Amino acid sequence: MAYRRYLTQTGLLIATGLLALGLSLAFLWQAGELDAADSVANRQTDAGPDFLYGSALNQNTLAYKLALVNAVKPAVLIAGSSRTMQFRHWNFSGKTLTAGGAGSSIEEVSFFLDQALKGHTPQVIIIGVDFWWFHPDYRAEPPVLTQGDRVTKDKLLWVFREWRKQKIQGAEVMNILHSPAQDRAGLSAHLHQEGFRADGSWQYNLRWRTGKTGPNDLKHFRDTLQRIEKGNNQFLYGRHADPQRMQQFTAMIRKLQARRIPVILFMAPLAKPVLDAMSRRPQDYLYLIDVLSAAAVWGAPFLNLTDPARVAAHDCEFIDGFHGGDIVYARIARQLAGISGGALQTTAINDRNALLKNRPSVDDLAVCPSDTPLPPSASLKPGDNHAPSS
Repeated sequence: MAYRRYLTQTGLLIATGLLALGLSLAFLWQAGELDAADSVANRQTDAGPDFLYGSALNQNTLAYKLALVNAVKPAVLIAGSSRTMQFRHWNFSGKTLTAGGAGSSIEEVSFFLDQALKGHTPQVIIIGVDFWWFHPDYRAEPPVLTQGDRVTKDKLLWVFREWRKQKIQGAEVMNILHSPAQDRAGLSAHLHQEGFRADGSWQYNLRWRTGKTGPNDLKHFRDTLQRIEKGNNQFLYGRHADPQRMQQFTAMIRKLQARRIPVILFMAPLAKPVLDAMSRRPQDYLYLIDVLSAAAVWGAPFLNLTDPARVAAHDCEFIDGFHGGDIVYARIARQLAGISGGALQTTAINDRNALLKNRPSVDDLAVCPSDTPLPPSASLKPGDNHAPSS
């Protein structure tokens, strides 16, 4: 009798465990966390610009952006880190795709472009250059292509861990199981409306609004300012740039130019409090002089827009200390077109009034209050922009 009770209890335990794992598997499937990057990119391209992909469990941005290049076949391809993810498909005439997020280092940008150009040659390539790429101690993960369609233990247990931490509600789980939104894939997209659009740009969740109520509010810069104070992450202190990385970057540009692809380079703005904090420590960031000096030999048009005044950007138009919002990047697009020698053409929607009227309302987290006086655009100083010698 005791043995039968043991078998019954064990059987119930096993059945409950299998049922739970089965529900977890179904949840992941319905949420799109088991979709391969190639499949998502094709589905997203077919669905249109409002389809959102935001995975919470897959580190597959590199594979996903490569799949988008193959699906979209853009005329204008933008490469770089997360600081190029706020360009939009309407910033330039012709099909425009930002591969922002697939280039956290020179090595990764170079790898991405090598892979992307195997199947498609864009008419022009824009590269957002981050100065910390050239720091001798800056470390980024090596490029890895992961589709994200594997079932793993961590994925299967995710929903139980998050439910126990009260980070996901039972109603949210049931909604995804029974009627997931058809214009989203990935848990970040389903739960937070956060992820990549079909043009490769990133939609931030409105939780990023917190503390961004006016031009003098520095709460959303606190993390960046602490990095400068401690000299870590992207804001490491250094006297000289790494010569090997300088050579690696120059070689990448030369390789693209050998294929007769116009290349345009820029450094994105920092928020003014962040730039001011760096300026107060000039000896800690001497290596930037090496980087900016090297721009003269890259042989491609280059704009140093580190100073936000050069695009008339106010603090309230930044998402954090070193990520401007889409209004900032619309202004960047106009300046890039101006140095492109005709390779880039901007669209009328980049006019400020048209931009505010036509952009998705979800982007309003990086918009100044209507009564905020915007700073005048600063003139570029010698050494801030370079054009290739004739």
